[in-house]
Amino acid sequence: MAISSAPVRRGFTLLEVVVVVSILSLLTVLSLRAVQAAREAARSVQCTNNLKQIALSIQNYVAQCGYFPPVNVQTSSLGFKEGAAPSVHSFSALSRVMPWLDLGPAHNSANFMLFPDFPDGLSANQTVMTTHVSAFICPSDGARPVAGYGRCNYRFNIGVTQRIAPVPWDAASLGGAFTTHFDYRPSDIQDGLTNTSGVSELLQGDWVAGITRSKGDYALLDVETALRRDMTCDVAASLCSARGAGAVSFESRGGESWFLTGFHFSNYNHCATPNWVGGMCAFDLAIEPIHSRAIHDGVFGPSSRHGGIVHTSMLDGSVRSVRDGISLQVWRALGTRSGGEILDAGAASEP
Repeated sequence: MAISSAPVRRGFTLLEVVVVVSILSLLTVLSLRAVQAAREAARSVQCTNNLKQIALSIQNYVAQCGYFPPVNVQTSSLGFKEGAAPSVHSFSALSRVMPWLDLGPAHNSANFMLFPDFPDGLSANQTVMTTHVSAFICPSDGARPVAGYGRCNYRFNIGVTQRIAPVPWDAASLGGAFTTHFDYRPSDIQDGLTNTSGVSELLQGDWVAGITRSKGDYALLDVETALRRDMTCDVAASLCSARGAGAVSFESRGGESWFLTGFHFSNYNHCATPNWVGGMCAFDLAIEPIHSRAIHDGVFGPSSRHGGIVHTSMLDGSVRSVRDGISLQVWRALGTRSGGEILDAGAASEP
């Protein structure tokens, strides 16, 4: 007589469950990282596209006006060259190219005959200054949660100098593509448009008092330091790197307005390489009123959240991804318009 037996139902052991859960967790983490990487890649592409838009607007400006948009022109009665574009000082290059960025109404509302960082000018230009322009914000950095003026991630190259406006007058400090008090024609760029940086990116401050964001906030050092006769980019970078011992406070409002000129707003320099570990600093303790923030000297190099690179547009309109590891010599050569340096065509670009 055959004896039938019920099939034995075998369950999972605890070890098997742990292994399965571990594998699923690992796959989830890898998937999230892949998604995050894909999203950052998309943001990086959009950042590049923003720079291309700005670079194209600059080319259109040059085609119409014959010179690159000035960042800070002044009347000849004060001893500086009168800019071909009528205005007083402190207006950014971005404010000049508004018509070529579909910002015609904002441009028409601007009053270029009043100092924009003084009370009358602030009042007259309130509408345009509070205009948010998505093309001026790198999506990897994002908008700050504090309402106010239209923010800015994209900065114009002052050159290899720590001075935004040399005092006493020093022509050697005006070697960049967008220096204060002068405008330049393509023929003035003797190093070649392809070899001269025009616009790069720089992280905004976090707008949180007392908390230092590693790249977006900058230290405030003693103003007397800026007046040292031996001050150079190298000296400035050394002081900035050691700022932990000398910083009185940190400024967290960097990138505050795309409408104004200055390292605090829409300019950068080539004193230090991109994403430099020494950070940024200004040799000025004054942060109020807004005009005081416009005249900072210091070290303000490009920075980003793209992972080892910053995007930079050249004066010919091309956009390059510049590695953090670029040599200081090459980076500074890219910052001059007529330095006469000989550059390897691929020295700065991401492979």
